[in-house]
Amino acid sequence: MIRFADEGSGGMKVHPSAGMFCLIALLAGGASLFFLGPVPGDVLATSWLQTNLGTSPEWAHVLTRTAKAPYLWGTLIVGSALAVLAGHWRLFIAPLLAYAAIWFVDKGLRSLIYVPKPDAELVAVAGASSASGLPSTFALTYAAIFGAVIWSVRKPVSGKVFQLICWALILGGCTARIVLGGHWTSQMIASAALGLVVSYFTTAIVKLIVGLR
Repeated sequence: MIRFADEGSGGMKVHPSAGMFCLIALLAGGASLFFLGPVPGDVLATSWLQTNLGTSPEWAHVLTRTAKAPYLWGTLIVGSALAVLAGHWRLFIAPLLAYAAIWFVDKGLRSLIYVPKPDAELVAVAGASSASGLPSTFALTYAAIFGAVIWSVRKPVSGKVFQLICWALILGGCTARIVLGGHWTSQMIASAALGLVVSYFTTAIVKLIVGLR
């Protein structure tokens, strides 16, 4: 189980996992910016997923909608409920703060960078879009909300279960966007990793405020 920090050390230390996700975001995001399109392996990964899962499965469309209003509000409620069940009732606000922070991160990055989304000539694309594929708003949103739950875990047994549920939701959601041709795998990895990093620090702030460090 991922722990929030090295407790009992007399101070708050950044967990190695947060540093790892930061490195992943930099490497995957940097590669996407360098190639300004699919990095080596992206086309193969998307083609393999579409061959095995279909090019426009309904479940993928359903998951995609959960990161957009009005369904997004339900996703936030689920995230807050999971944070309470996995950690403490005072942590209900952690997913909300993480989403608020990632909203600004998303807007800021989109004003600075542009990387094309998948090309219909390379893979199947369920819905064409001229928006930047990096960052992925979906991956940022899911990783921020459910990442906050992952970092909020305090209960040794049930906490592990809720962590696994959140990892499954993040992985399933990112897979859905790749299958639909909405983003390249590298774009989803970079965005999800960044969302986890942001949620780590916002959850740290919440824990400090509510006295659960």
